[in-house]
Amino acid sequence: KSEDVKEEFPDDVPNQDEKVVYLTFEDGPHSDVREHAQVLHDLGVNATYFWLGWAVDAFEKKEGRGALRNVSALGHTVAAHTWSHPNLRSESAKLNRSQEIDDTNAKIAQAIDSPEKLDGGMKSEDVKEEFPDDVPNQDEKVVYLTFEDGPHSDVREHAQVLHDLGVNATYFWLGWQVEAFEEKHGRGSLWNVSALGHTVAAHTWGHQNLGKKGVNRSREFDDTNAEIAQAIDSPRALDGGLLFRPPYGTYPLDGDTLGDLAEHYKASMTWSVDSRDWDTKATPTTQAVLNPILSRARSPNFGAEGHIILMHEGKN
Repeated sequence: KSEDVKEEFPDDVPNQDEKVVYLTFEDGPHSDVREHAQVLHDLGVNATYFWLGWAVDAFEKKEGRGALRNVSALGHTVAAHTWSHPNLRSESAKLNRSQEIDDTNAKIAQAIDSPEKLDGGMKSEDVKEEFPDDVPNQDEKVVYLTFEDGPHSDVREHAQVLHDLGVNATYFWLGWQVEAFEEKHGRGSLWNVSALGHTVAAHTWGHQNLGKKGVNRSREFDDTNAEIAQAIDSPRALDGGLLFRPPYGTYPLDGDTLGDLAEHYKASMTWSVDSRDWDTKATPTTQAVLNPILSRARSPNFGAEGHIILMHEGKN
């Protein structure tokens, strides 16, 4: 309730003793917000944008769905400022709470692709109930391209090509690979993969089979999340904000490890179509990789049959 939130987040936050200046911008999004956000990012500055629901709605109607996503992806905080800028303290105001709060949150959640905006920031257990391990929904008419075992040496070029084609993919990265990539190419060298609109997710540290005994959960989950969080500059990765895929599609048999997964990740998913790009004998050509993907996608029942495509970075 609002009274409880007031106790948790008093109106004098942030802490008075912090030596930080917070830049906040109200009443947007304005027509130049994307350029504005990029300039601040290039200067190494993160800002907070308090947006109006109607302005978000108008912006997306003009510029297209997803046009505002990069503001959040650049590291800025997007926050709510009601739908139509009413005076909430005015007793004479006839406040449509559903529109001013719910509709605004829904519009912002859609604009920056952030489901937790709909529930004020859900705990990992709540998100787990919202996003079970068979996501996405079977009846969606969408093909999901997922790439495992990276980041590979050409991942930045790979992500850019997909972006230029208007395609968002999901990259399931291994912790040791992220560490090795940044040691070679420098801190922040992977940031743009996420900034381009792709989803970066976790795939354990060392491709550990979770169905076997003796899993080092701290290494496979905590260290991997920390490495990804640093690589894409996303603190949410440290607090259950990542998707997860178990190596070999094998889930742990013991309850403790399974419970750790629920605490560390917002959802877990396997796949429905194996491209077999990892088997060069079975898929010696590009067309051989494409055939099972296109065959499933062209099926009239592909939603019910499954539409998450398994591929690997650096294969074939």
